[in-house]
Amino acid sequence: MISYSGPALESSGQADLFTIYMVKQGDTLAKIAGDYGISLNTLLWANNLTGLSVIQPGQELKILPVDGVLYTVKKGDNLSAIAKKYKSEVEAIIEFNDLPATGEIRAGDVLLLPGAEMPQVIVKTAPKPGNKAAGSAVKQSLKELWEEVNRFFIVPVSGIITQLKHGQNGVDVGNSCETPVFVAADGIVTVVQEVSPQAKNTRSRSLFGGYGNNVRISHSNGTLTLYSHLFSGSILVQPGQEVRQGQQIAQVGGGWDRRNVRMIGAGRSTGCHLHFETRGPWGVKNVLSQYRRGALVTTPAAVVAIDSSATGAGDNLPDDNSSEN
Repeated sequence: MISYSGPALESSGQADLFTIYMVKQGDTLAKIAGDYGISLNTLLWANNLTGLSVIQPGQELKILPVDGVLYTVKKGDNLSAIAKKYKSEVEAIIEFNDLPATGEIRAGDVLLLPGAEMPQVIVKTAPKPGNKAAGSAVKQSLKELWEEVNRFFIVPVSGIITQLKHGQNGVDVGNSCETPVFVAADGIVTVVQEVSPQAKNTRSRSLFGGYGNNVRISHSNGTLTLYSHLFSGSILVQPGQEVRQGQQIAQVGGGWDRRNVRMIGAGRSTGCHLHFETRGPWGVKNVLSQYRRGALVTTPAAVVAIDSSATGAGDNLPDDNSSEN
């Protein structure tokens, strides 16, 4: 039998595979996954959720005892092929599912694949010649995806897109230093890193991993947003604080002071800008990634002036043109 150290769960009738958790007020996907010692992706995969899914009190979730994937055997499947496709081990699957030593399985069996990962699905955006319907379907699905992203997140700052995706799903928006920065979605502040003016190396490029002064916020859909290169002394929140979408949390920093030296707490930055990341399970979208480099973006939280000279501000890193992480 497999024991739990987390909160009490209701038995599913398949206790060796998963148990059922009833969502409570204030729960987030990240919190639930952490309480039971499993990865966020494991929780999402087991419940057919995505990085943008929102859970509600009373909703039932499957909780796996270990990281992995639940898999329903199909006709023609064999254990070796399943293990290879989902990056698991045949021996581990046999042990966790109490299968015969031969690994015999039948169509309809539900297996727990320990340590497994869901295969990444690559969507081709270009239709095959003569297949216009397929192209329309892809465009429609991408349109619906961005609509879902925009229902959950808002643009956190007004300015000009100066650098496309780089780092951990980050996008840079340039504007004047001290431009207000707002919360992209309701959440809980998890990290605040702001250097004291009296500290050593306050102008170091590597300060707080290069992010400089920064705030990190977790959200109910299992994502985390990071706001970095913030103006020293402007951060208005603290860890554990609940924040609302559109609430001001800081000001843009990352520039140079009157002596032409890097501002305190700027980190790795070439000028006044916000580096904004959206972290989460594979495929999560950054609300700013839908715009082109040089595009003018405005936050619905406030109308502010945009400094057109900030078009070169950023982290001085190459854009990442690979798929979303």
